[in-house]
Amino acid sequence: MEANPRDSRRGVHGDTGTPDNADGPERCAFRTVPMQCTQCDVLKGIGGVVAIDEVLWRATGWMAAAVFIAAVLGFGAALPGYAQGTHPVALLGAQGIAHAGVFNLLAFELVGVLALAVAARVLSRMPARPGWPLRIGGQLIVLAGLAFFGMGALPLNPLDLDDRASQYHATAWLLWGVAFVPGTLLLASDLLNRDGMRVLAWITLGAGLVVAVACFGPPALLPQAIAQRVAFLGWVGWLALAAWCWPAKAEQAF
Repeated sequence: MEANPRDSRRGVHGDTGTPDNADGPERCAFRTVPMQCTQCDVLKGIGGVVAIDEVLWRATGWMAAAVFIAAVLGFGAALPGYAQGTHPVALLGAQGIAHAGVFNLLAFELVGVLALAVAARVLSRMPARPGWPLRIGGQLIVLAGLAFFGMGALPLNPLDLDDRASQYHATAWLLWGVAFVPGTLLLASDLLNRDGMRVLAWITLGAGLVVAVACFGPPALLPQAIAQRVAFLGWVGWLALAAWCWPAKAEQAF
């Protein structure tokens, strides 16, 4: 008895048991709705330019998180007398500190550039007619990336916190928080109303709330150095998860 070729249709989508397009669009095992699957596109195209580009895009946020955490821990361990629980992160890149320029380049400027890449890609993968919360939220994330870069380009003066250099650094820090928090809240408010995007919406909302409380919450809630690190972890954590979870093709995933 000759085997039916339909019975052997197995792959990343699983065994559908039906001919192509017999009952509408093929459903992917990774999703519960008929739409193009990002993960499957990457698997099918491994070795091709499109697949490599997609993998790099999804890894951008994780690279930002890894670089930032490694820089803070590594340079903190190398600086005599530095304590993660009591000293601010910016002290590692302050004027007059050994290797401050390298720290600023890695922890703030490189991470800021990677954040801009994530934000730009988010903007480019929005639906054809995004609502104003999605548009403005994405633009605020871009502004947050620029401000984070500015924290490295404008190091503080540890000997005089009222010095102009220190004020510039503090302004960049404030602009980062003021841009990121409402940006994530706007993105989350829109994503919550879109099918298949609610997990990403809650991640985005959670990151925004964490940064809001850590940056602008009561000083007695957490020691300043700990609160600053919690805020930064909320930031790089969102970059990692947003880059990984954001749909590959907005017109099909929203």
